[in-house]
Amino acid sequence: MFGGIARRYDLANHTLSCGTDFYWRKCAANIVAGWRPGKIADLATGTGDLALALQKKLPDAEVTGVDFLPEMLERAQSKGVALPKQVGSDPKDLGQVVTDLHQVPGRLRDLLGGGGSQGQTAGSSPLAGMLSSPLAKAALAGIAGALWAQANAYVNLSTLGLDRAATVMIILVLGGYGRLYGSIVGAVAYMVLSHFLSKAYPTAWQLGLGLLLVVIALYARGGILGIADQIKSRFGRSKEQKPS
Repeated sequence: MFGGIARRYDLANHTLSCGTDFYWRKCAANIVAGWRPGKIADLATGTGDLALALQKKLPDAEVTGVDFLPEMLERAQSKGVALPKQVGSDPKDLGQVVTDLHQVPGRLRDLLGGGGSQGQTAGSSPLAGMLSSPLAKAALAGIAGALWAQANAYVNLSTLGLDRAATVMIILVLGGYGRLYGSIVGAVAYMVLSHFLSKAYPTAWQLGLGLLLVVIALYARGGILGIADQIKSRFGRSKEQKPS
């Protein structure tokens, strides 16, 4: 199943998690950085986003991405993720490296250089992960629903419609998906833009908002926060280049 959606996996992951996958990868990279490892094997690396986050945090470490699916590994390799040395340049050869779950510990030692030394593995119990993620999402959804009912004094199915979902997506794109405060900044920007555009163009204000989203998608994919980061970095570089 995952092999068939490899090309769309990143977009689906960012969308369904509302960008929180960027945050947890950053947290995971910070945890692993505290161990100061020399070699890291990212098991079930998928399209390699976590491996890239680890490589960015630990530039001197040797990060290797391992996965059972050649389609996922092809995407990871195209991003610059290093594959096991036994695989070479063809991700489809990975089936010869790890063919059985019982072989993972031994194969992992081979990938990390052997020698009998013990390494650390980052992760949690699969059962705990399967239970905690849906439970956390259900709890947040319940709290949000209770707050909505309390604030608006009514509940109907229109809140689950396409218009509401589209509004949330617009807010995330405006603010900057994958950022902790992106939704807050995007919500403020959406409210301000919709207020002024609806006054200027009462019958076609959505068109102006749509054109703005196209511009952001083409030239500022990080949203408002991304633009702010670019301005800040350019200002910092120009300040460093000024002669003292």
